[in-house]
Amino acid sequence: MYKSKNEKSNPSSDRKYDVVIIGAGIGGLTAAAILAKSGMDVCVVEMGSHPGGYLAGFERNGFHFETAIHWLNQCGPGDFVRKVFDLLAPGSPQTAANTRIRRFMSDSYDYLLTNNPDEMRDDIISHCSNEEKAIRKFFKAGKATAGAFSKMTNFYRSAETMSVLEKTQLFFAANHAALPLIRYLPFSAEKGIDRFFRSAGLRKIFSTEERLLSCLVPVGWAYNNDYQLPPQGGSRAFPEWISDILKIWKTPVFYNSRVNKIILENGRASGVTCIRNGEEYDIHARYVIAACDVESLYKKMLPEGTVSQKIIRKQQNAELYNSCVTVSLGLNCLTSDLGLDEEQILLRRDDISRKEQLSGAPDKTEISVIASSSRDPSLAPDGKGILMLYTSCSIEYGDFWKTERDSNGNFVRGSAYRSFKEEYADILIKRVEEKLIPGLRSYIEVLDISTPITYLRYTGNRNGAIMGFRPSFRNIRNNVAHYSTPVKNLFIGGQWAELGGGIPNAVKAGVNSALLIIKNEIPETFKILVDVIDGKVAPEEVSSPNLRTISED
Repeated sequence: MYKSKNEKSNPSSDRKYDVVIIGAGIGGLTAAAILAKSGMDVCVVEMGSHPGGYLAGFERNGFHFETAIHWLNQCGPGDFVRKVFDLLAPGSPQTAANTRIRRFMSDSYDYLLTNNPDEMRDDIISHCSNEEKAIRKFFKAGKATAGAFSKMTNFYRSAETMSVLEKTQLFFAANHAALPLIRYLPFSAEKGIDRFFRSAGLRKIFSTEERLLSCLVPVGWAYNNDYQLPPQGGSRAFPEWISDILKIWKTPVFYNSRVNKIILENGRASGVTCIRNGEEYDIHARYVIAACDVESLYKKMLPEGTVSQKIIRKQQNAELYNSCVTVSLGLNCLTSDLGLDEEQILLRRDDISRKEQLSGAPDKTEISVIASSSRDPSLAPDGKGILMLYTSCSIEYGDFWKTERDSNGNFVRGSAYRSFKEEYADILIKRVEEKLIPGLRSYIEVLDISTPITYLRYTGNRNGAIMGFRPSFRNIRNNVAHYSTPVKNLFIGGQWAELGGGIPNAVKAGVNSALLIIKNEIPETFKILVDVIDGKVAPEEVSSPNLRTISED
């Protein structure tokens, strides 16, 4: 009963599934695949026309652009994401190690972080020998975070899936492993860097981070060799691969279908109401996983009063990651001809304050420059290249990007919006021309600009946030990220179920939301899956007639 994304018919109204999942991002697709592998009858509802969410990407004149991914973590051999994919089926998209990781660049410095961070450490020491001791201390602290991440590799299962004994063991083990992270979590980057460096020049290298931990973690990941490049074809290869598995298992994904209501029966979730091509229809199920924006879930999809105002206020006051601006450039030459390699270049001004660096203003903010086609030539036509310019920016910038509102409060993109985003992109391109690629404009063949308004339109995420809740003390204290909801049989299964962001957290959310259902419905299968997630059994060692395989179908 698989429905292709081009099929216009809606699912049969008398069909009842075990689980309906809202959202075909990587979290929702992972949940669907885990449930389907366990033998459950599942469907996915997606408001867009393609799978992937932030990983979907887009194509213009033969150029295949990424939408949000700068690097990957936990996708290498033996890592969490790879372990989950190997559990689903053989043949998942492979990721190569990212060896040239980040280039920190301004008028006064130019340092490259590789998968041997000591090279960057020694390079900085050669320019700042008077602070050698402090520099070594900083990189040692970064290495300590690497150790913490290594110890936490098998802590990806949610406490909600655990017994009381397991929760107790997790509490002590995780807190012991996370001590190097907890130690630095309270400090802002500004105050934290002051603890290490006396020199204003050294502080400038980390002038765009908000938290001290954000300065140390990239170094830790580098020590752990935990940076990977997207697979061939871009990060969209992941959701497309899972979509193919779902096709084989006859698990339908209904595209261009927007969920506007959770169906409730006796206080339990029992399906969803969707709108497609102006037609409203119901999908009935015993469980619902919302791998979508949690604020929309609580305030729009559920009847008023279902979720307490206290919970809603905590969500509204939570600390979120920003949205972004992405300028996607298709070039008429190879990016290697412009001297670009696989690293992410962080282009900064060091003559302004940290606050200005974080303002989102195009003439001041940090610019990430990524030569996608240097990483994967297949993304661009022969002899051509792809360059991505990225900045962190809020949806409120420029009076909400010079948009207007319709009677329903939705953003309306008019000529003022288009002019404003073009001016923004023009300033970014000019800065890259001046500091990195002279004459960049002469190479541009295709130009596409995505703003926070764009990300809001295509994902539905609050404020167009590219990741969910920040891992701050306030968010931890308020328990803003969670799986179980006030509604029985309704679970959160996307990025909002976890603090932090990225593919590992989204996959983690998909796995754990699925496990909560399997624990109730198929306990023997739950035990098998838990052994894999907890690292007790390798995916390839799993042998069970209860779990579906590709070869069997």
